[in-house]
Amino acid sequence: MVTNFGWHQKSLANLLGLIIRSLRCKFSTIRELIGNRGRRPAKKNYTQESKKNYTQEWVASLLAGPEWVRHQEYLMESDASLQSLRLVRDLGSIPPDVIPLITIVHNELPRLSEFFRHYRALGIGRFIVVDHRSNDGTSEFLRRQPDVQLYRAEKNYDRAVSGGMWVTGLARRFVMGRWALHVDADELLVYDGMERHSLCALASLLESRGETRLYAPMLDMYARGPIAESIVVPGKRLIDIAPFFDPLHDGNFAFYERLHSPYGPTIMGYNRSRVFGNLTIAPDNDKPLGFHMEKFPLSKWSERTAYCCVHYPFPFNENPSTPLGILLHFRFVGKFVEFNKSVAGLGEVWDGGSSYRAYADKVEQNHGLSLYHASSRQYEGPESLISEGFLHSIYWTNCSSSEILKQEAS
Repeated sequence: MVTNFGWHQKSLANLLGLIIRSLRCKFSTIRELIGNRGRRPAKKNYTQESKKNYTQEWVASLLAGPEWVRHQEYLMESDASLQSLRLVRDLGSIPPDVIPLITIVHNELPRLSEFFRHYRALGIGRFIVVDHRSNDGTSEFLRRQPDVQLYRAEKNYDRAVSGGMWVTGLARRFVMGRWALHVDADELLVYDGMERHSLCALASLLESRGETRLYAPMLDMYARGPIAESIVVPGKRLIDIAPFFDPLHDGNFAFYERLHSPYGPTIMGYNRSRVFGNLTIAPDNDKPLGFHMEKFPLSKWSERTAYCCVHYPFPFNENPSTPLGILLHFRFVGKFVEFNKSVAGLGEVWDGGSSYRAYADKVEQNHGLSLYHASSRQYEGPESLISEGFLHSIYWTNCSSSEILKQEAS
């Protein structure tokens, strides 16, 4: 029941609408989702030939009530989903003092060198990587990395809930009872004091606060020039290519909007619709389409942990509200048109690839299209995100006891 959340039904319906539209999940109606809240869906026959939207169905069940009735079913299917992965290289057990990173990649070669450099510098000692049908040299690059446990996936990405089951299954196999990082190849995690404090120290900080997850919203990064010309240059950092981001607000215009939900903190970003329009989905009113930017990339895994919707891992009550990290999101850097067409061509994403194709077409038809504008801010380290209100800073001086934040959660 909605009353278990302490929410009015209309408020919950509005939030679900935002989530569904921003994830491009085409449910038949919002009313159907609300009406099925708390009920176990009828058992269906899953076949390879089915055109059903697995992400749509599972996210609907996740957000249908305070207790996820299909939770155990999702965990079992996550374990079973690993059968569709082919092990390319096994590195054996993970040392107890190592935080592993789990990621799924497809044609990410331009960004991989910096991805590994960045996370090795933060102390990641094992990368568990699922290569999903890459054909741009990504596979060969990954085989050359000595700290990569590598899997290959040729199908079932959609059936694995956009890879969420693979992530959950791999974490349950390798990192139960310990911390693990789950990020995409175009996301670089930053936090206050990262130059001096590793991810292990950050995990210890979280534990001292009684927390099992890190709240780190995404922040879209972009170049001053056109998206089509924002290519990766060997030897040049991604942040030097795309150092700009939108502020929370400027004057009366909000580029990001913070909301409250029963699933965890919510932050909606409007910079993409500001430039691209609403593409394949029309909002219910004249307001630009918002995209969910909240993420919880660092988690201490338990028997209950599940990543079905990456924006709201389960259990919901473990999702903290204080942003102690930020994921710099470099989606708009690299061979943008080529990459989006490649993903669309897989035919395994939640909307059949229509949104990826729409992004590619928009940039291809408007070569000068740029996210940069008069209110753009330039990244100059985590301090610039603290001053803009995205990130909270930390006193690291008393790490042996409890960490004291310089600013309390708003």
